[in-house]
Amino acid sequence: MTTHLEPAAPAVQEAQTGELLAGPLNTTLATVLLGDLNSAAGGVGATPGTNTQSHNRLLAAGFTDAWTATRHRNPGFTCCQAPDLRNPTSNLTQRIDYVLFRGKVTALAADRVGDAQGDRTPSGLWPSDHAGVSGVLRLR
Repeated sequence: MTTHLEPAAPAVQEAQTGELLAGPLNTTLATVLLGDLNSAAGGVGATPGTNTQSHNRLLAAGFTDAWTATRHRNPGFTCCQAPDLRNPTSNLTQRIDYVLFRGKVTALAADRVGDAQGDRTPSGLWPSDHAGVSGVLRLR
C-alpha cells in the first residue's frame, strides 16, 4: 500500500493513520506500507506538521522501518529541499518518507535516491523536494 499523509493539519494526519490501521492495514497478511507520512522519525528534525505520532503509531502496530532495520546508524534524511529545488547544498534534515513492513517480510537493504549532488539536473535542480527511499524486501 502507498500513501501520502496530510502535511499541514496534524490532527487530520493522525486521523488518517487511525483509518489506515483500522481499515486496509487491519490484516494478518504480510503488509508493506510505502509513503510520505509527514511524520518525523523519532521527532528528529521535526518541523510544524511533522511532529506527530503517525510514524510511532505504525511502529507500535507492529510495523518495522526498513531504513532503521538495515541502516540504523545513518539518519536517512529525506526532506526537504527548497521549494524551487535550487538550493546549492542539500537541505535534508528530517526523515518523513518510509518503507514499512509487517508480517513475514524481512528487510535486506534500504537506500535513498535523489539525495546526492550528482543527482541534480545539469541546470542544478534537485530531482524532487524529497529524497526517494528504496527497499529490498524478502517475503518469507
